[in-house]
Amino acid sequence: MKRKSLILSIILAVFGLFSAFTFAGCGVSLSDLKTSFDSLAKSYSSYSDVFKTGSIFGRNSKYVVDYGEAVNKSVENDKEGYKELSNKYNVMLLISAEYIDSYKGLILNYNEKKMTKDAKKSFKDLDESISDCKKKIKAFVNRRSMTISYFSQFDEYHPLPEDSEKYQIRRLKETYGELVGASIKVATNLAKTIEETKIYDLLKSTGLTASDGVIVKDLVQIKLLPIYDEFFITEISDKIFWDVYVGDNTRLDDLVSDTEERFAEFKTGLVNKTTNYKSLSVQETKRLFKNIEEFFREAKYYFNALKDFNISDFAVYYNCDLAKYTKKKPFAERDLEKMEQFTQKTLSNFLGMVGSYIFSA
Repeated sequence: MKRKSLILSIILAVFGLFSAFTFAGCGVSLSDLKTSFDSLAKSYSSYSDVFKTGSIFGRNSKYVVDYGEAVNKSVENDKEGYKELSNKYNVMLLISAEYIDSYKGLILNYNEKKMTKDAKKSFKDLDESISDCKKKIKAFVNRRSMTISYFSQFDEYHPLPEDSEKYQIRRLKETYGELVGASIKVATNLAKTIEETKIYDLLKSTGLTASDGVIVKDLVQIKLLPIYDEFFITEISDKIFWDVYVGDNTRLDDLVSDTEERFAEFKTGLVNKTTNYKSLSVQETKRLFKNIEEFFREAKYYFNALKDFNISDFAVYYNCDLAKYTKKKPFAERDLEKMEQFTQKTLSNFLGMVGSYIFSA
């Protein structure tokens, strides 16, 4: 709640509170958004046996997922194919869900008369993404129940066949990944709406106080999430059994390892750092936002390369043979180089830069 009150204090002081949800005209209203956000929160709370309060990667959250006894045990034992349920899927889910909880009040309590046209237009995408996220929650909960039911048929005397086990976890990951992606979409759409209110322009004109640092940190980490989601879940976990292809291509192995390292840096150097924020001058604040804008422009080229390269095709149909794959896709080498450069240098440097600007230690 501290984050939300911090943001709202800025809005209230500068723009004044708009106490009624009376957004005029056609389309999605602030009242509609409030109803949607409330419904999303209710969707999570109605499945309290699935989304529980607990601790994960060093932080407490009410979005810690319980997968059922059998899967929980494999997750806790870091079993291959299971550990990413916690250290990737759940981490990305709770970061995005907590961002929504912390910042939705900024929009819902904003003075509508002061909103830009682009901010109002963004309501539709935000509302639609909330609706989709609710559907994905239900689908995941249903698949989880099916997984628990299936695993319950086996014990130490009647072991689960390996192929069947992999299939069940693959199906669980499919719906889990869809939920993670949907939650990230809501969070990024919310961040976009907040950006359209021009609140960050206010920060550029005043400079950052130590108590403002969390605003920028949370914005950056939400905008970074799609990088990890697209790589680990959309392009790898959803399409192939990665452990089958480990060792087939050194450059691809290194790319996965490097992205793992960047994700670890993201969690420890940004997400889990909540103290020692620095104050920044107007010039320093402008420079920070300029660097952020430049980085995410560069990230678009990374996403293009990731999609164009198509890791699953490279692994499944070309046995990770880059020479053969390049004959089919002439720009495959260029795409791989772009991903390597972005992950090893651009992303790593960006994480360090943001940390050095925002934190004093």
